[in-house]
Amino acid sequence: MKISRLLVIGITSAALAFGGTAAVGFQKAELSRGVTGSNVQMVMNGDQDIYGLQFEIEYNPAELTLVDAEGNLEGFAFHYKEKEPGVIRGLIFSMQGEVLAASNNELSVISLNFEQDQAFQKSSIVKFNEIVIAGEHGQEMTVANSGSTFEVTFGDAYLPTVTSLGKNFPNPFNPSTTIPYEISENGFVSLVIYDLNGAEVTSLHSGNMSAGSYQAVWNGLNKYGQPVASGRYILKMTAPGFTDSQTLTLLK
Repeated sequence: MKISRLLVIGITSAALAFGGTAAVGFQKAELSRGVTGSNVQMVMNGDQDIYGLQFEIEYNPAELTLVDAEGNLEGFAFHYKEKEPGVIRGLIFSMQGEVLAASNNELSVISLNFEQDQAFQKSSIVKFNEIVIAGEHGQEMTVANSGSTFEVTFGDAYLPTVTSLGKNFPNPFNPSTTIPYEISENGFVSLVIYDLNGAEVTSLHSGNMSAGSYQAVWNGLNKYGQPVASGRYILKMTAPGFTDSQTLTLLK
C-alpha cells in the first residue's frame, strides 16, 4: 500500500562551469499532506545563462514510487523516461534556443511527484548518476557533484527546529569538502567562502530556501572556476535570525 507524504530532500549542491559557477539540486515544495503526490522541485542557478539540463537520478523503488514528472517552464520541452526501476533520465531545453535559467536567478525547472511505501518510515537516498548542463552555443559545463547522493526524509517531524551550521567533512580536505546545515524557517540563506584577508572567494548559495536539512559542496575553486591555493578559508552562513562561520582547510 502506498501513502502520499511530504518529502524533504537535502542539499542544493554546488556545480562549477567553464568561466563561472552553477548549481542544481532539490528542494521540497510547500504542500499540505492532503495533496495527492509528494512534490519535489529540481532547482538550478548560475552566474552564466543556462540553456539546457540533462539529468539521471536513482532512487530505491522499494521505498519510493515516482508518480509523474513535469517541467515547470512554459515553452520548454521536457522529456523523461524510466530507464529501469528506480532510475529516471530526463532532459529540458528550448527548441528555439531560449535561455532556460538566466544568470544569477534561481529557478525551479522540474517537479517530481513521489509516493512513499507505507511500511517505510526512515530516510531514503536519491543519487545523481549524471548531470549535464549546457551553456550558450551548447557548450557543456563541468559539474562537480555528478554522482553525489542526497538524503530524503518524510514528514514535518523531520524538519529541524533550529537553524545550524554543521562541521564540514573531511577537514582538512582535497579536492572537495561537504558542509551540512539546517534551516528551521523559510527565508534568504547565503553561504560564502572568504580568504583570511576577508576577500570573497566564491558563493556556494545565495537565495531563498525552504526549511529543511541541506548540504553544500565546495571543491576548492574560486568564483572564476580556478583552483585556490592551499590554506585556511572561512565559510560564513547567514539565514533568518542566524549567522555563523567556520574554518575550512585545503591541503594539496
